Amino acid sequence: MLRGVDKFYTEHNTYPGEYDVEPDIVKLKSCISKLSSEWGCTGLNKDDYLHEICRYGGSELHAVSAFMGGCAAQEIIKILTRQYTPMHNYCLTQACMHCNNSTLPCRTIVCTMR
Repeated sequence: MLRGVDKFYTEHNTYPGEYDVEPDIVKLKSCISKLSSEWGCTGLNKDDYLHEICRYGGSELHAVSAFMGGCAAQEIIKILTRQYTPMHNYCLTQACMHCNNSTLPCRTIVCTMR
């Protein structure tokens, strides 16, 4: 699905749902259909998923946004209270399974703290 969003962005220079949700659902569906036919995958075009992707219009996913906000808040508290050592350089998290393990390969988020 997220690769389809990337393809949508390269074709239309905007993220799906950024301006109009309903027309972008059809365009996103065609982008994902093209990718799934290239890769030989089926069953990727669930309308609920497409509508949700277009509804948030290029902003971060809700769970990922909440996680990033929590990480930032925790690091700020560490700095202000001077009780713990802040994170050094980066944190790797795997957003598919919601676990903090750098060995899992799917959609890894790198948070750089400088």
